[in-house]
Amino acid sequence: MEKVSKFRQYLVSGYPAIWIETHEEFRAIQTLAFEAKGYSVYSWDVTTGLKEHATGQINPCPTPVKLLQTISSMKEEGTVFFLKDFHKYLTGPHSSVEILRLVKNLIPLMKSKDRHFVFVSPVVQIPVELEKTFT
Repeated sequence: MEKVSKFRQYLVSGYPAIWIETHEEFRAIQTLAFEAKGYSVYSWDVTTGLKEHATGQINPCPTPVKLLQTISSMKEEGTVFFLKDFHKYLTGPHSSVEILRLVKNLIPLMKSKDRHFVFVSPVVQIPVELEKTFT
């Protein structure tokens, strides 16, 4: 239960990028979304798209670039975005400078609008360019 309390503290403190290492992504997102009371909660994966938890509404966002552009254009404040398997787009064969740059460019916006990226993956693979950004 201590980790959940710490997660809530990270949100309230305004950390824009949080990395959760787990093999139980469904359970982790379910638990942490509950801790994000007062925030709009979304989750994304490449096959489903961007899903709003409260309504179940889905925005296809079929690529990481489209997802990041969609997040950038949203007006909503106080938002948590759970991104599944996104580490594959930051490092390795599916990574690109464009995706890395979009994430870096979004960080100031995330801070100013009380938004939070929560990367959920079984491994922590943070590119050196983003190391100081993630908690």
